[in-house]
Amino acid sequence: MWAKTTAFTLILAAAAGAQDDEAKKKEEEAKAKIADFKKELKGAKTEKDITRAIEGLGELQHPKVLAELKGYLGRSPEEVVAAAEQIGKYKKDKEAADILVSAAGGRKDKDSIVKCLRYAGDTEFKGIVSKLTGYFHNKDTDVAKESVDSCAKVKSKDAIEPLLSLWKELDAIKEEKADKGAAWASAASEAESPARAASARAWRKNRSSASAT
Repeated sequence: MWAKTTAFTLILAAAAGAQDDEAKKKEEEAKAKIADFKKELKGAKTEKDITRAIEGLGELQHPKVLAELKGYLGRSPEEVVAAAEQIGKYKKDKEAADILVSAAGGRKDKDSIVKCLRYAGDTEFKGIVSKLTGYFHNKDTDVAKESVDSCAKVKSKDAIEPLLSLWKELDAIKEEKADKGAAWASAASEAESPARAASARAWRKNRSSASAT
């Protein structure tokens, strides 16, 4: 029994050691990736060069890389979109999802907001549903639509009720518009009849005058 316990302990220790080694290896890879990224930035001359460097950095997913990418969410729209796309690759990652939703709230340009919301949905982290629903009634339809699409990508039961409510609301608006359209058409038809009659009378009057002369 003692021998089995000792063997089991040794196996666990070996597994833990292997995990530590793997974590250290990943960290070293992340450090090297960031160093290469910074070297590439020094030679960057255009916005395209910078976004290409950001895309290269994002090839490796690691907390240190994520922290580096986060710094570009406050830059130009092109850099924001490039960084957001890479952050969106951190599947089920709370920090990555929260970073993107927060970045969307801090931007003023539509494209950056839309892309941050889109890539937040790509993380598929369920905890951002309540934040995404806050954009459902955004005055910009593209922003609102993207928040709905991202909610669908997250696939959380918490998104079902808000999506159903929005669906019902949109249906009600559609019906209201249809009713108003029908009422307008009816009113226009009623207005058109007197107008037609007046026009006919004027035409007959003008014709009579012409005949008399």
